[in-house]
Amino acid sequence: MKGQEDKVYHLKKALYGLKQAPRAWNARIDGYLHQNGFIKCPYEHAIYMKRNHRGEFLIICLYVDDLLYTGSSTEMLAEFKAAMFNEFEMTDNGLMSYFLGIEVKQQQEGIFISQKKYMKEILEKFKMNECNPVNTPVAIGMKLSREEDGHFVDSTLFKSLVGSLRYLTITRPDITYGVGLVSRYMETPNESHWLAAKRILRYIKGTLNLGLFYAYDENAQLVGYSDSDWGGDQDERKSTTGYVFYLGSTAFSWTSKKQGVVALSSCEAEYVAAASTVCEAIWLRNILKELDHPQEDSTVIFVDNKSAIQLAKNPVHHGRSKHIDTRFHFLTIELKHCHTTEQVADIFTKPLSGETFMRLRDMLGIKTF
Repeated sequence: MKGQEDKVYHLKKALYGLKQAPRAWNARIDGYLHQNGFIKCPYEHAIYMKRNHRGEFLIICLYVDDLLYTGSSTEMLAEFKAAMFNEFEMTDNGLMSYFLGIEVKQQQEGIFISQKKYMKEILEKFKMNECNPVNTPVAIGMKLSREEDGHFVDSTLFKSLVGSLRYLTITRPDITYGVGLVSRYMETPNESHWLAAKRILRYIKGTLNLGLFYAYDENAQLVGYSDSDWGGDQDERKSTTGYVFYLGSTAFSWTSKKQGVVALSSCEAEYVAAASTVCEAIWLRNILKELDHPQEDSTVIFVDNKSAIQLAKNPVHHGRSKHIDTRFHFLTIELKHCHTTEQVADIFTKPLSGETFMRLRDMLGIKTF
């Protein structure tokens, strides 16, 4: 306003769309839940729990202004729903069937999750809905680097594609390695990087009906697999860590990530990968304990490198291991050897042949619905 250029508005209420709005809303809902007896999970701050005197519980998962809630008491569920409608303007979408781009099909035997609608949107957005499918997301033997010949492509478009693919890894662990690989070249992508990303879209085109099926299993135990390649990155000679965790027969936590150090041997690369896997296992065990599913026995992590297992059991700083940083010498979870053919985490560390890829994909619990 003319004559009052040195003044600013003081908002009494956060406006939707402003940068401060999500934080203001989170403080509001967090305060309300605490006032009503909910306890925030110390290991995952998006989860809140409440118990009554009978030991029944209510679990809430919060994502900005979207809520999922479940529990062991229909009475507690009804009370929570009524209280929330009384306090906030809300919409009840009923039994979860679609959440943040994830399609959910619930049935007596278990739950199937997928992103078929989202996959179709990606293919249409990048004009790949009529492309020819391939049977693997990464061509076997493919190596990418920053110094490859070829024309540079639009980095904004490339980042948009990679970002879309990264969100798809929520329900498609089989593309995690390929997406992680092309993610390394987002600043200055060239034609080879663009073609590698488009190959993932071609793989998606032929596997639109795939997703993860979680069968009901009251006594499911946490089990992990850890693997690594050695010096697979062409630019920095760093290795790739891959791990996956199961509760029951289907994967529910996984990663494919370039290691932060250069490993001097395959043993060291596998050991560093195992250390990352153990960090994840400890975090998952803590969350499961909070959710009334404690793991009474040691969590088993399968590694296909016997030298790395021996080093974990006896981390003496001899000639082969004295250079390994102390932060990796803390393995406290039981490591067991598995044959390379049974190492499902292999799918997160390197390109595989079609037959091997599909066998490991099935082992992840990815199914057609």
